[in-house]
Amino acid sequence: MNQTSKIIEKILFKPPILVPDLRDLNNGMVANLNKEEAEKIVLPFTEPAIDWIPYPQAESWRMLNTRIVSFMEKINEDEHEITLIVSHVKYVLFSGGLS
Repeated sequence: MNQTSKIIEKILFKPPILVPDLRDLNNGMVANLNKEEAEKIVLPFTEPAIDWIPYPQAESWRMLNTRIVSFMEKINEDEHEITLIVSHVKYVLFSGGLS
């Protein structure tokens, strides 16, 4: 749980629900490596860039987008009075151009 979710919990008196589908981009085998170690196992770039999987066992931007859009569609179908989603602004801005 990050600082933002702790602040929201204090204000709303509701614990956050961490959703695996909204996790960060999966970097596969480089998740715990430093930059130099990661550069040793980077995979060759492929086109289109959105489908490039940069590291073994990682995911592409398209895979990330599919995962998040699927979750958002499910949330849209459910009947919730209010839903608050906290995410990285960079992804939210970028995802608008992928669909």
